[in-house]
Amino acid sequence: MAHVSSPFTSLEEYAHARGALLQRITCALQADARVDGAWLSGSFGRGEADPWADLDLHVAVADAHYPAFLTERGDLYARVGRPVLIQEDMPSDCMPGGRFQLVLFAGLLEVDWNIGPTREAVKPLAFQPLLDRVPIPVVSPPALTPDERRARADERLTFFWAMAPIAVKYVGRTESERAVRQIDLLTQAAIALYRLALQPDGPSPSLHSVNRLLEPEIDTRLPRLGTAIDPFAALEVIRALCAEVEQLHPTLAALGVAIPFALPSEVAGLIALAETVARRRPQLPRT
Repeated sequence: MAHVSSPFTSLEEYAHARGALLQRITCALQADARVDGAWLSGSFGRGEADPWADLDLHVAVADAHYPAFLTERGDLYARVGRPVLIQEDMPSDCMPGGRFQLVLFAGLLEVDWNIGPTREAVKPLAFQPLLDRVPIPVVSPPALTPDERRARADERLTFFWAMAPIAVKYVGRTESERAVRQIDLLTQAAIALYRLALQPDGPSPSLHSVNRLLEPEIDTRLPRLGTAIDPFAALEVIRALCAEVEQLHPTLAALGVAIPFALPSEVAGLIALAETVARRRPQLPRT
């Protein structure tokens, strides 16, 4: 393969190009009277965007003009940048009655377009406004009933303890990619259990489309993998996640959740075995 250089010499240049693209998109939407509102969700909406972040764009279009606006999307994309890939559109999971389309612009600047009719549009809990012509409500997820909360907590707790041994076994087999995915599943289950245990009047913990911020009191407790991942680091994260969930057992039991009391020690034993295996494994020479 021939050497190919990036059009950007630094990550700062990449982020600047993304910002310029967003500015062109915003100006184009502001110039179109059919657009009633526009905002960003995702990491931009949560105030967590880094230079690599994509643009999760939402556009609310006046109902009468919505079909025509969809038909003309290609022209809009061409006005704001040079598309190099346009994914076939599909129903949007966050704009009721709307369509989703991923577009990659030159330089691999990604914009996830969610376009929908204004009458059904709702903003997520965390968003960055771009254009407000018509008031659009912010989503208000209903609180779970006690029975719903207990059932959801029971399902998440069982899921967590069922997945923990699998994560350990992936590490034991040195299947790093699968182990990382499994640790993410454990992390998401732990977040849900925190919310179910500590927020008695809260909504469902897994409403992905509302772009919910991770609560600081949960964020500070979550163990995370670092930039370098080895078996011992992965097992330590699994061990820490198990310890955090075990601390929630008394609160969950008070909700009526069935607690698998044997699992923490069982998983701890499997982690110890995986660590022993990792210590005995021949180390590959550094290249």
